[in-house]
Amino acid sequence: MLLREPEVVQPSRELTGPVRAAALIGGGVLIARGLIRRGPLDLLLGAVGAELIRLGATGRPLFGAFQTPAAGNWEPKDIVDLGSELSFPASDPPAY
Repeated sequence: MLLREPEVVQPSRELTGPVRAAALIGGGVLIARGLIRRGPLDLLLGAVGAELIRLGATGRPLFGAFQTPAAGNWEPKDIVDLGSELSFPASDPPAY
C-alpha cells in the first residue's frame, strides 16, 4: 500500500497591492493627525500610522519578523509520525 505525502500549503503572510496602498494612505493620515493635534491619543495614533506605513512599504506584518523559519514547517519523519498527526483529535483521551 502506497501512502501519499500530504501537501503542506503555507499561507502567504505578505500583503498585496490594494491592501498595501490602503496601509500607506491610512498610515499617512494617522501620522498627519498625530503631528497636527499632538494630544496623547493622537501621538499614539501617529505611532500606529508609522507601523501602517512600514507594513505598506514592506508588505510583511511586524510579528512575522519574530517567527523562526521553522515555525509551521513541521514535516512527518515516518509513517508513525504521519499517522499520529492525521489522527490527532481522535487520539486524545476523553476529559471526564
